[in-house]
Amino acid sequence: MNNIMSKLGSLELITIIFWMLFWLANGLAKLIPGVHIGIKFAPKGEMNPFAGTLDKMGWGTGLGDFAFYFTGVVELLLGIVFLWALIQFIMGNSARRSWIFFGLFFSALIFTVFTFANVVTAARPTPLIWHTTYFAIVGVSWVVMVGQSYYDQISSDE
Repeated sequence: MNNIMSKLGSLELITIIFWMLFWLANGLAKLIPGVHIGIKFAPKGEMNPFAGTLDKMGWGTGLGDFAFYFTGVVELLLGIVFLWALIQFIMGNSARRSWIFFGLFFSALIFTVFTFANVVTAARPTPLIWHTTYFAIVGVSWVVMVGQSYYDQISSDE
């Protein structure tokens, strides 16, 4: 019973659930028309922020729709990676950490690309603040996971 309670209070579990919900909600918000379940809401009249960003970069709006839906699929897949890590966590499989680090790496990569696009296109400051904040949260999640691994290692030696 004590082992189950310690797992429920684990920072690792909180990290997995946060990123799973974050990516699943954002991916579904892009792929289901008219549904606003994601973390951020597009400004009025701007349902596809990729079109404007790609226009500013000189790549044309035809690519904007593809980029929008492609990103939605990638976000859903990342949510599924964290869902799989949650299943591994529940089963007590130590391979879950590899999946979590894999998901965090790709989360950092996505936020790096989004931040780069915000800087290159001189987007209004709000998306840049969001993306750099999420990038920082990925860093905190990474530290939490490394700390949890280290804590588990030293507590198992006792």
